[in-house]
Amino acid sequence: MAVWLFAMVLLSGVAPSVARTQVRTDTTQRRPGAPVDTTKPRVPLLDSAAQARAQRRIDSIAAFRRGDTIKAPLAQFEKPLSMEIDERLRFNRNQILTSEATNLSELLAKVPGVTHYASGWLASAHLAAYGGDFSRVRVFMDGIEMDANDPRSNGIPDLIDVHLWLLDEVVIERSAGEVRVWCRTASTTRMTPYTRTDVFTGDLNTNGFRALFGRRFMNGMILQVNGEQFATQQGRQSQFGTTTAVGKGDGGNQTLNARLGYAHKKWSADVYGLATTRDRNAQAGFDSTPPIIAYKGARREVSTRIGYGDTADGLWSQVVFNSLRTRLEGLRSKADTDTTIHSDTTRSRDQKMFAVGYRTKTTQLSFTERLRTLNGRAWSSPAIRAAYLSDLLSAGVFAERQAIDSSKHIDGSVRFSPVRWAGLSLSQSVRAFDNVVTSDSTKTRRKNEAQTRFEGGVLWHAKWFTVGAIRQSRFFQRPPTLVTGSHNDLLIAPASLGLTFGVRGKLYRDIGLDVQGVRWDSAAFYRPLFSTRTDLSLVTNWLSRFPKGEFGVNLHVIHELRDPITFRYTNETTKKDVITTSLRTQIYTTLFEIRIQRAVIFYHFHNMTGQAYELFPGIVMPRQVQMYGVRWDFWN
Repeated sequence: MAVWLFAMVLLSGVAPSVARTQVRTDTTQRRPGAPVDTTKPRVPLLDSAAQARAQRRIDSIAAFRRGDTIKAPLAQFEKPLSMEIDERLRFNRNQILTSEATNLSELLAKVPGVTHYASGWLASAHLAAYGGDFSRVRVFMDGIEMDANDPRSNGIPDLIDVHLWLLDEVVIERSAGEVRVWCRTASTTRMTPYTRTDVFTGDLNTNGFRALFGRRFMNGMILQVNGEQFATQQGRQSQFGTTTAVGKGDGGNQTLNARLGYAHKKWSADVYGLATTRDRNAQAGFDSTPPIIAYKGARREVSTRIGYGDTADGLWSQVVFNSLRTRLEGLRSKADTDTTIHSDTTRSRDQKMFAVGYRTKTTQLSFTERLRTLNGRAWSSPAIRAAYLSDLLSAGVFAERQAIDSSKHIDGSVRFSPVRWAGLSLSQSVRAFDNVVTSDSTKTRRKNEAQTRFEGGVLWHAKWFTVGAIRQSRFFQRPPTLVTGSHNDLLIAPASLGLTFGVRGKLYRDIGLDVQGVRWDSAAFYRPLFSTRTDLSLVTNWLSRFPKGEFGVNLHVIHELRDPITFRYTNETTKKDVITTSLRTQIYTTLFEIRIQRAVIFYHFHNMTGQAYELFPGIVMPRQVQMYGVRWDFWN
């Protein structure tokens, strides 16, 4: 027993010493002068449950991102296949916002043969004429033709009612006989909410604000709400503290817009509403020029659309119901010779449209029926379109019947491009009337009208050089009574020939040039004999310095030149015609924009030289006008 106790005591003393001799020296301890060990400790592996939770989170984020971009778009009205040599008359959302145009009439100034008119700054009257005829510029909003519902406008719409900031795309279809402008309102396809805010200020007490919001939901619903409010100075303040009547014409505008709809696969339905309240002061003219009458009223428009299919591919069909209501408030003037126009006048008209078509990458065929109702009367306007597109040869036909003026209109267009660096474009238009007697004192019957347009271009050193011609037969002009202030009779314009020319492309790297001009062989009302528009631009993202595209510069210097323009007014006192001719006009305009990420700071300087000029004869435009602000859009 004593032996066992002695053995146990011996082992208890020896075992700790043996264990200490088997422990390895800790080499991770820092020695003086030794480098620091930056090796990260090994992360313990997650258990299976933690890994499953992390994977589910990754999958859910990926699924959301996939769902954010695949929501079916709302039905869009068809866009015509282009018969132009290039695509310069098609503008996407970014091109519309970054152009120097503050309204649609200034955007149309890029079209050879179109002359834009304005009586003042942002809230003034804005009109456009093609070849001297205001009725040849037609605007379609999501397929619905924009009708002039003001009883004093003689059927010519005021383009201030087209809101560029609400558009996703503008396609200008230029035929020989008329210019059709196809506008597509903004709609979103992403589930992530989209927001945009515009804030601007400037001369003439210009202040404005815009806000846009839109998003899609998981079930395919869409919600958009947009609003705008701006105001400009009404009248000019002299150095002596008195307000002059000459130069008035601007005012204020409040717009509220909303869209609610649903889209799933090929089917979609939506309701689109627009409410605008606008006022504009009367604008006095010089000498015998009558004043431009004031405007104060509201415009309410609602469209309901049901669509099937994609108008860019395959079979599609749409039904649209549009209701337009306008109200004039307290605007009785001496120029209102129509006894049906009272101090408070409300007009309503409806437009119902049914369209069906089929489209492939190379062919287009569609039929459209429009039914308008006004004051208990109805007019039907059927139209058909057919086109074929290829690299070598493209051709298209558009035919329409307008029951309002009992006319038939047919357009035929051909584009021939034997090589990539050259192309030809030809268009022929014919308008026939059912022996309708005009309203002028001569009781002249309206004869058939024919127009021909030709343009050829050569691509050389990244620049298109184009020449062309516009041939017009004897035609009737519709006076813009919104400006002339009286319901003038139709004017007869003589046959004429206009020569067009243009240069557009890159001068050096990101420096671009766009020159357009037209020269007519004879004078006519509402048309300058010679006019040019030159746009020198610098558009760059400076990718060598900012490869991710988070910075951009957009600079334009525009020069517009036009010969004197002659208008015919009617003096309400003497009941005699007044012929007024404007001065030769030269205007310099600058737009400078800097983009940082998704925020754009812009500066607009109109009429930099400050010279007095007129777009409507006898109505003086503002001198130098500056406007600046910020435009910021983001997905959140």
